Amino acid sequence: MKTKVYCAVALAVLGILHVHAQGTQQDHGCDGQARWSPNLVIVTRDEGWRDDFVDRKRVLVKETPLTSLITSRPEYSEVLELEFAVAQKRFKYQEVMVDPCKRTSSIKDAYMDIRDVYAFKLHGRVFAYQIVGAQVELIDGEWLPCMCSISMMLYDSKGNGKLDELHVNSSELPSIPPWLK
Repeated sequence: MKTKVYCAVALAVLGILHVHAQGTQQDHGCDGQARWSPNLVIVTRDEGWRDDFVDRKRVLVKETPLTSLITSRPEYSEVLELEFAVAQKRFKYQEVMVDPCKRTSSIKDAYMDIRDVYAFKLHGRVFAYQIVGAQVELIDGEWLPCMCSISMMLYDSKGNGKLDELHVNSSELPSIPPWLK
């Protein structure tokens, strides 16, 4: 079991996940110098995440070609998007906390209240889910929102049916995994 957190100066081996943080947001560090802090975090987990947040029996929007919705890029010409009803409202994920001044990082469990679930299919197989909602925290026995909207992508990166890659703070087009190309 090993975890890796990568971010500019932070590297830690913590446990069960592999985490990669990409700097996409500029702020000022402890020395007053501008620094990039992680905005998009990619977490991989061999056993994957459960997909019980999807109600497959209740399709809200039937298969729609992705190219007709948001892009004209040819690699997406056969990708279909579906919108499903939410089966389980709360989704547990791993949040990466990085302190570049102390050169430390940690991973903590975080929760999201799911508002929307989208699936992406190619050649009849779902390869990604996008979940959209708000981050919540349990405070004095009550789940309270602690962040505005948040979006995540869950990928089946190996074609084995497991959602083994999570992109936190992701609003980009879903990457088409190599096993589908």
